[in-house]
Amino acid sequence: MASNFSTTPSITIAFVGPYSWYPGLSFDGSLVSGGWDQLDITQYKDFYSSNFANYFFWYDFGASLAVSDLNNNWNNILPGVTINIKRFNNYDPHQVSEEMSHNSADSGGFATKTVQAIYEDHPDVIAIFGDYLVNTAMYTAAVSTHYKIPYINPAAWSYPLLDRNKYGYAIQMDTMYGMGQGLFLLLKEWNVKRVAIMYPAHVNSWASVTQEIIRVFQTEGISILAVIDMDIGETKSGIEYIAQSLKRVDARYIIAMSDFAQVGHVYYSLAMLNASVGNDYVWLGMNVPVLNSNATVDNDPEYYKMGRGFVAINGYNNPNDFMADHNARVLEMANNITVPLGVVVDDAGAWYDNLYPSYDCILLLAYAFNNLIQGIDNGLHLLQTRKLSTLMNSTLFMNTGYRGSDGDPLLISEQGDLRSTYNFYSLIGNSTATDAINFGGTDMSLTKFSYLETPPLFFDGTSTPPHDGSKTLTELLNSVSSPFGEILIALIVIGWLSCTALGIISLLYRNVKIIKKGSTVFTLIQLLGSILIFVGELSYLGRVTVSACTLRVWMFILGLTLSTSSFVLKNMRVYLIFNAKKNLPKYIVKDGIYLTAVICLASLATAVLAAWTMISIPTVTLIQVSSDKFTYACAMKNKNSWPEHLLWVFMSILVSAQGLLGFSTLNVGAAYNQSSSLYTLAFLIALCGLLLFGPNQDALFHSTLSQTQAICVWVLAIIQVTVEFAPKFINLWNERKVHLNTGSNLQSPSQTLSRSTAPQKIYVQPIAKLERFTGTFTVKNKKSIFWNKWIKATLVLYQLHQSIHLTFLPLSKENVFAIKLESNLFHCSLGELENEVVLVCQNSRQSVKIVFDKVEGPKLFIGLCTE
Repeated sequence: MASNFSTTPSITIAFVGPYSWYPGLSFDGSLVSGGWDQLDITQYKDFYSSNFANYFFWYDFGASLAVSDLNNNWNNILPGVTINIKRFNNYDPHQVSEEMSHNSADSGGFATKTVQAIYEDHPDVIAIFGDYLVNTAMYTAAVSTHYKIPYINPAAWSYPLLDRNKYGYAIQMDTMYGMGQGLFLLLKEWNVKRVAIMYPAHVNSWASVTQEIIRVFQTEGISILAVIDMDIGETKSGIEYIAQSLKRVDARYIIAMSDFAQVGHVYYSLAMLNASVGNDYVWLGMNVPVLNSNATVDNDPEYYKMGRGFVAINGYNNPNDFMADHNARVLEMANNITVPLGVVVDDAGAWYDNLYPSYDCILLLAYAFNNLIQGIDNGLHLLQTRKLSTLMNSTLFMNTGYRGSDGDPLLISEQGDLRSTYNFYSLIGNSTATDAINFGGTDMSLTKFSYLETPPLFFDGTSTPPHDGSKTLTELLNSVSSPFGEILIALIVIGWLSCTALGIISLLYRNVKIIKKGSTVFTLIQLLGSILIFVGELSYLGRVTVSACTLRVWMFILGLTLSTSSFVLKNMRVYLIFNAKKNLPKYIVKDGIYLTAVICLASLATAVLAAWTMISIPTVTLIQVSSDKFTYACAMKNKNSWPEHLLWVFMSILVSAQGLLGFSTLNVGAAYNQSSSLYTLAFLIALCGLLLFGPNQDALFHSTLSQTQAICVWVLAIIQVTVEFAPKFINLWNERKVHLNTGSNLQSPSQTLSRSTAPQKIYVQPIAKLERFTGTFTVKNKKSIFWNKWIKATLVLYQLHQSIHLTFLPLSKENVFAIKLESNLFHCSLGELENEVVLVCQNSRQSVKIVFDKVEGPKLFIGLCTE
């Protein structure tokens, strides 16, 4: 624990960074306790080395110069107050190896502990400076914000730190916010309305700034032709994919947001393929293309000439006379220390290794603290003891009055980064590969772009920006008058008329045996579901709108839910009856419980669809199909939301249940068997779902996607109708032929209800693959058969010259029966449907299934199965 505060007025600033990288230092925990002043400065004299230990050394050096200036009462800031430095290592010493030369190294967990130790064990520390590792800086910023300690870094360039809710005490000496607006102003000046964008999706900072650029472009009406993950370009096939993607959309202006090396690799690799680099193209980015280790492309020593015309954007304030004089004074101070040690610091090196921004960081802190304590009684003591911490977030540093290397005055934005103009450069394409012309920039308010005296330079050597490739675009539209529109209208009408006609037939002939077995109520619900799907087909005509996208999903899901659930539940009842081992309760075989289940499932689907509409938020996006064609397509603002996943789960369960029930009802009697329809429909629905919602994202596919969806949905709906009604009409036709052959005619529903109840010939249809029988029976009380009060009755069946006697034997227990077929005794179980009584009888070798029709009178259907 640090000792009590000294009576001498002082404050302490913590310098944090990867001090474990440097040899000869001693540590007390994370605190550097000695050895820094004895480092051999000549080890770090190469200002342009790729070793990041060099960079951080000069960060520390520049900040130390600023502390020295302040302690010498420069500009009378914090007069009489001594500023102390405590250095803290925030990089895990166990990871020290080659990471010193890689900016991707991450020691965030160790950094978190370091800031916590600073807060708890060093109460004299009132601010933190340092860090350049992007990931580590985020941890430092998060914990320092939690403890309300200001944290400033000179060059981490971490776009996520702009989030004031998470990192409200973080300040950065880089300009990031507004880059999208700055690029837009340049493109507007060049009349560019079409761009492609690429960035490494796995890097948070690049992803964040790219999303801001995309947001601005979409708001301002610039078409984004393609968004490409630059990490794909690590392989030869990936480079070829990028080349094809840019060619397909005819992208002429390409924005590449990544580090020097990745931009260089992708850019020069494409250039060697003669793809998207040349007279007709302009590349833009924050970092110009540079290859690592002075590499060349395919051993071409003049590869750098292909970089001519690359446009770099950088946020900084153009230097004025005061800033130049200020830099000269800082540089002189630095050389007074380094020259006797054998190192000369020049202006370019001081900028490259961020010596100037580091100096500015400390002076900005001092100016802000000086302003804060003015007019506050005992202000310095309150500052020393962190009693003013709630006032020390980034807003304190927005306009302190400090004039430095990075600005005159140096201003901080509301987002915590350096407020400056954006400047644009054209690469010359000479031997250094990085020499550029500053041809223009924005104003600080980001409202206009202005050219400087030197014009831009493009790949062809002129100052005229190439055309962006815009053409008179043709919208691909499924209009009503188009061939596809006329076909779809005809199909929709066919669907509506079919469903309406079948619904009317089902109602009029609801008591005819073939129709009645399908349960009229559930048949009508199935037809209603198909009608809803056909209604949704209308949304595929005309321009795609948010309403059309919403209607399309609602009608498809609701229609499929109604038709599938009614079909499944109707067959579930048949399955329960034919597989019952004991008497079933009446409510199990009645329509009510199954109708309630259909309503509940439809209500659940409606609730999930409502949540999907509000949370996923259907929207419309423009798809560039080719260089001269585009179309609109449905999309969602919030993809992969929980309602979307829930819809998938709900429909998957429903379709899976349909398929499983199909296989479970294979043993149901033929007259009631719809197993093939069940699992066939389940397969078709699953296949249709893959076709509709699992396509690749190639833009070319979108030109036919909506047409494919419309036809697939219509086919699915019409098949559902067909598999339900085709077997009924086939059986109806077969029965009519049987009646004609025996001198009877199929009667209307009203005639059937009034037919005579006298004993008569009956026409027996097997339930399984059985022989057909005709016969007569007599019974003392015919109605008793249909009300479950059985008495002894004998049925004589004839087939050619063979006769079979079937005797019903009532048992003592109600609804438990036995039959005697010839000399074989069968035990039976009884089930009752709305209009039928089903008797299932078995012994060790055979089974008999008998269905009595309660509406048509004493008409019997019997099937005999012999193992």
